[in-house]
Amino acid sequence: MTRLTIIATLTLVVNLSMAGDVHEDDDNAITVSDTCTNAPTNCSCSIDDNPPRVTLIIKCQKEFNNSALEELFVSMKGNITHVQFRNSYLKEVPRQLCILKRLTSLDLSGNNIQHLSRKSIGCLNHISVLDLSNNEVRRLENFTFSGLEQLRELYLGFNKIDFIDTAVFNKDLKSLSLIDMQRNKLREIDFWVFRLPNALQSGHKVFLNLTFNKLETFTNHINWSINEAKLGHEVLINFQYNNFGRLGELIKVFKLIHVDIDNPIVMFLQLRRLWDMGFDFRYNKLYCDCDMFKITKLIKNFIPMFNRTVVEYYINIPCYYPKNLRGMIFYTVPDNMFQCSVKKDCPESCSCVHTPANRTTRVECHDIKRLPDRIPCEDNIELRLANNAIETLKPKSYTRNVSVLDVANNKISSIKPSLVNKIVKSKKTSLLLELNRIEYLPETAWKQINPTNVREIRLGQNPLQCDCKSLWLKHWLIKNRDVVSDIMTVQCDNEPVRGKRIIDIADSDFFCVNWALVTLQLSIMCGLVLIGFIGVAFALADDRRMTPIQSYFDINLNFDIFLSFCDKDKQWVKRYLIDTLMYEDGLTGQDLDYGACGPAPGHEPGKWYYIAFADKDFVHGQQITQNIANFIATSRVTLMVISKNFLQSNWCKYEFRTAHNNALSRKGVKLIAIKYGDLRGVPIDTDLEMHLQSHTYLDTNEPDFYGKLKRALPEPLYKRLQEDVEDIAESIDGCPLLRGDENRRVYDYGAKDVPEAHKDNCYSPLLCDYNPRNAMQRLSINHGDSV
Repeated sequence: MTRLTIIATLTLVVNLSMAGDVHEDDDNAITVSDTCTNAPTNCSCSIDDNPPRVTLIIKCQKEFNNSALEELFVSMKGNITHVQFRNSYLKEVPRQLCILKRLTSLDLSGNNIQHLSRKSIGCLNHISVLDLSNNEVRRLENFTFSGLEQLRELYLGFNKIDFIDTAVFNKDLKSLSLIDMQRNKLREIDFWVFRLPNALQSGHKVFLNLTFNKLETFTNHINWSINEAKLGHEVLINFQYNNFGRLGELIKVFKLIHVDIDNPIVMFLQLRRLWDMGFDFRYNKLYCDCDMFKITKLIKNFIPMFNRTVVEYYINIPCYYPKNLRGMIFYTVPDNMFQCSVKKDCPESCSCVHTPANRTTRVECHDIKRLPDRIPCEDNIELRLANNAIETLKPKSYTRNVSVLDVANNKISSIKPSLVNKIVKSKKTSLLLELNRIEYLPETAWKQINPTNVREIRLGQNPLQCDCKSLWLKHWLIKNRDVVSDIMTVQCDNEPVRGKRIIDIADSDFFCVNWALVTLQLSIMCGLVLIGFIGVAFALADDRRMTPIQSYFDINLNFDIFLSFCDKDKQWVKRYLIDTLMYEDGLTGQDLDYGACGPAPGHEPGKWYYIAFADKDFVHGQQITQNIANFIATSRVTLMVISKNFLQSNWCKYEFRTAHNNALSRKGVKLIAIKYGDLRGVPIDTDLEMHLQSHTYLDTNEPDFYGKLKRALPEPLYKRLQEDVEDIAESIDGCPLLRGDENRRVYDYGAKDVPEAHKDNCYSPLLCDYNPRNAMQRLSINHGDSV
């Protein structure tokens, strides 16, 4: 019979023996041949007489005094062989049971027994089956079961046992072969089971059921040695559903039981003594980590010696942790996947993982600006520091042990030569420097790199400078191209060879610029340019004084601004543009009467901007296109409010094209674009898009929008005309228009006698007689030769 069959059979026995716990009222299943008459109060009593087995069945509904059992047991002490005393509120094992001298089986399951005493149990000399399951027992103290030489089966499952003293199971238990301790609270277990008499005799077996406890480690307080075990000794232990997550504990166990793990031959001979024993660790949440690596290597050597059934039911234990290995049989896991976290000396912003198979510790850090000052001290260190903000690489105390330095995608611009010397001289090293800000490499240290000590180097996507100081790098790359894995992306980042691979550039292209000479040349050029600017400035200033020509140009323009906008945006334009530019001294739109000539009282005309827009100025009965062209042509600036509504309006697009052509064809005329709102999601005409890309524009969301708008606009036309009239008047001797009040014609605002010629265009204060433009017109008529 195989060990598997034995365990299965014994487990079935345990489960069957517990069947009575499922149904409390199972008395009806027993044939009652007689009813006892001396049962304690609140208890029922019956006898099942089936010679040679006579079973006394007692069932109590409430607690009672155990002394009441004495009379009952005395009356039948020579007959009873089995007692069933289940679910009867017992708090201790009744000492009166000692009266039953022929008792061989005692079932006290389902009670409230908390303490087991040798005085009440040790007298049961003929007992062979003792069932104390499903009680409240917490501790098993020394010698509790001493004297029970006939005891074969002991059931202690479904209690709260968390401690077993070292001498509880001793040599007195000569017949004990089955111990059921499932579903208790044990956290550790000693090796006392191997000292039981049946465990030391060939042909005998001991089965120990420890399933569903909290076991996680072993102790050896009894100092048992593996050398005490012999072939033929059979101990079967079921450890299923415990907390033996780390089978690496077995290494400690081997040391506890004096296994010579340093000598494989001796260790094999010692473990050979356990050949006939079985240990079932299935359904534990196994950690496949560093500690597991060592025991896995040992077990792999013994697997070929076991038959397939033993391997399948005893050794095929799946990993539970870590998650990426969950479900894999532990001895099939690749060696390099047994890893564990290292806490000692690991920086806070880093994770440190050790792999015992290659004796390497991987250190991975985030959100750092320099190399860590201290990391776990190991022979091989993989320093993975990509995607951080490191600027300088300096040597550290652990640098010699670094086998991989990955600092890709940082901000490195400087590498200390001593760091290169330490890293690449001691062992096979990978140096990953791509995606940084390196312009020059330390030449002396780099030339000393021995390719045989390098596994890989990456330099791509750095702004390397190809000049007279880096010609050596080209030759080094060509000579060591086998170790530079990204040599095809190692390129220059300076003109005139930017974007070219360093190995493809001619030696003659590696030259340096004499910046002192360049500085001198630039200084001379800047001086000449400055002189030119000064000359142009004087010419422009002189040109500005040609007032008659400028005045003639200005008097042909009726408006400072033509305002182009979509009618759907009228409210915003009216409030934030028209009112601000035309009434900046505090007037609102309600203060303006477009039928009146001249400024409103209290408002200084010199600060007005004369604005034309469709609702106010377009001539009724005239074509829209002609209106647009006329007002753009007679305005100094076209101001366009570009919004989603504007982009979707064909008339607005036409106004843009007309204004754009006008600005291109006439000197001094400006087109200013104002971006209003989010324009995403609306297609933009090609011409308008090109204009926005090639010209600056204003955004209404800018904090200083109005300030920028005023700076972009020219001086108000009104103020310019005043200055021009004064200049011309000084050159015309005896001008009656400006000197005599009696000759000056000033119209009363809103007067009925305003000439018809002025009423047609009375919406513009520029056309009123008090205005300097009218003075300019009269001067042009009376002194045409001077204008």
